[in-house]
Amino acid sequence: MENKDKSLPKEENEKSTITAAIPVSGEKQTMTSGVERGAEDEKKIMALSEDPTKVKFINSANNSSMAMAGLSDRHNNGDAKVDIENVQIAFAGMGKDELLKFADDPFWVRLRWTFFILFWLVWLAMLVGAIVIVVKTPGCPPLPTREWWQKGLIYQVYPASFKDSNADGRGDIKGIESKLHYFKELGVNTIWLSPIYKSPMADFGYDISDFQDIDPTFGNLDDFKSLLVTAKAKGLKVVLDFVPNHSSDRHPWFEKSRQRIGNYSDYYVWADGTGPDKKNPPNNWVSVFDGSGWTYDDVRGQFYFHQFLKEQPDLNYRFPAVREEIIKVLQFWLNLGVDGFRVDAVNHLVEVEDLRDEPQSNVSGTKPTDYTYLDHIYTTNQPELFDLLHDWRLLLDTYEVQDGEPRLLMTEVYASLPVTMKYYGNDTRRLADFSFNFQLIPVNKNTTAANLSHLVSTYLSALPEGRWPNWVLGNHDNSRIATRVGEELVDAFNMLSLLLGGTPVTYYGEELGMHDVFISFEESQDPKGISHGPKHYLQFSRDFERTPMQWNNETHAGFTSAARPWLRVADDYATNNVEEQRSNANSHLNVYKRLVQLREEQAIMYGDRCFLFDDNKDVFAFARIKKGSPAYVVIINFGSNSTVVNLIEAEGCDGIFGFPTDGIIDVNSVHTLLLRGSKSGTKGKVPLNDVFLGPKEAIVVKFVPVFPR
Repeated sequence: MENKDKSLPKEENEKSTITAAIPVSGEKQTMTSGVERGAEDEKKIMALSEDPTKVKFINSANNSSMAMAGLSDRHNNGDAKVDIENVQIAFAGMGKDELLKFADDPFWVRLRWTFFILFWLVWLAMLVGAIVIVVKTPGCPPLPTREWWQKGLIYQVYPASFKDSNADGRGDIKGIESKLHYFKELGVNTIWLSPIYKSPMADFGYDISDFQDIDPTFGNLDDFKSLLVTAKAKGLKVVLDFVPNHSSDRHPWFEKSRQRIGNYSDYYVWADGTGPDKKNPPNNWVSVFDGSGWTYDDVRGQFYFHQFLKEQPDLNYRFPAVREEIIKVLQFWLNLGVDGFRVDAVNHLVEVEDLRDEPQSNVSGTKPTDYTYLDHIYTTNQPELFDLLHDWRLLLDTYEVQDGEPRLLMTEVYASLPVTMKYYGNDTRRLADFSFNFQLIPVNKNTTAANLSHLVSTYLSALPEGRWPNWVLGNHDNSRIATRVGEELVDAFNMLSLLLGGTPVTYYGEELGMHDVFISFEESQDPKGISHGPKHYLQFSRDFERTPMQWNNETHAGFTSAARPWLRVADDYATNNVEEQRSNANSHLNVYKRLVQLREEQAIMYGDRCFLFDDNKDVFAFARIKKGSPAYVVIINFGSNSTVVNLIEAEGCDGIFGFPTDGIIDVNSVHTLLLRGSKSGTKGKVPLNDVFLGPKEAIVVKFVPVFPR
């Protein structure tokens, strides 16, 4: 049957008519016969035609009649047309007028206000609850305050050997200034200068003839002022060596004292001699440099006391004018901008007033002229010297009050630990910020892990509560660490001093692994060594650890352009120098720099420390941990054989934290080999129950600690 489209009439106000062609399925339909089925279909069709909301099908009359008969033409595949012109939406919502009528209804007004108030009450309750939770919930405690001398590290510069700027063979202030960028490269924030004061150089600047001037060997005051300005511009602190125990015998004070001029007569420790002619020393006191501590002066006709060289007469701190003079000296340098002082030989400042003899020490193998022959209970660590130190502390504190910048006060004391700790003072009478820790000075190639553990733990146990530790590996008076323990353990000891916690003090060149240099007696410069003659000078000379800094592979290691430096340079300078190590990622210098960076980690700067394997003669290890931060463990193998360390089963930190399965090797000593049969290798993931270390190797492992719940 052919289906023809019928056009719908158009009227002016009539709505648009949409006609859609819907294909009619040609599938076979099931025929339903009977009166019951026809009646049902008829009702559906009538309902469709009467309900204006329904879609209407329009087609030929033939189709309509077939539908009414309940029949379908299986052969008819024509189109059905849908008329939706008159389709009405069953529900279109309420109009504006109706809504306004309900809006003003009192019931709905009250309901709206009820929900509005309820919403804000709930919101306010949630806000108050959140604040209570934040306030009441235990949080991380604030980090302790750390001063600049606690956060950073102190680098000792021996000026004569650091850098020569004027080709005279000796280092100087301008040379130091030219290398300030090197300290920044290292991560150093404080440089400590050994004496640069005007001096006849009987003891390389420790014999001072003018406490308020610079020796021409090193430059002048303008050079020093320039150094201060440049250093501060780079964020560096400058600390001076302060030598208050004595002056030079050429100081104007001493010249006037030996002539008994005015108050100067009592500026030094004078005493009449003994014996018929009064030419014998007043007592048995001995000099640190051996021999009698007394020297007769023909001009004055008395003996003067000197704890060191005869060219270094001791000042008399029992005389008020001397104390005032020294305060003026400190003020002079503080006013120039110095950030603190290291007080030299502070425990020698005062002696007993009655000059009584000191008892014998009973040290075997000593003779009466040896310093170790006596027990120096009357010439060192006298109670009055702590009053002096307190006065200096108060002076430095007044400068801090003025500008808010703390001034550092360090003391050099060679004494027992209980005595050394006295120099910290107490809570009501603060003295030094710290007194140098010399516990590590005796370490050598025979030192075991157990020995080291004892030295470290003994020092930390003696430290007064709340006082700040420090770690010294070497200085201008002691053999270099690389010589004492061997070059292969240099990184290990730098790990220890930089990561144990406290302020590390680095002697110039330790970051390179510089070692002692043999100096023949004919080349010797140190009066202490020379005074003992060619047979014994090796035991006493300090020249070996004072040789020039090794900057590059040029002549004299880039230290000087002079024909000859004041002390000769190490033979290995061509390969062991700053430039060479800077370019080698696996060098002592770069290990040192990475260790300095690790000091910024919270676990290192603020965390707890605990020691593992306390009784192990080969393995020394300690961990630094702080909740909420990555932790670090330092492991050193002092043994001559390889070893495997199981940290997970290690004792020493039980109850504080546990080790996870794995960690990451952050730093390794330069001799650490790669992938040596164990699962662990350098700079990679390491199973903490299987940490392999070769002989004399050391590593720093980063890990996430497991804390007990």
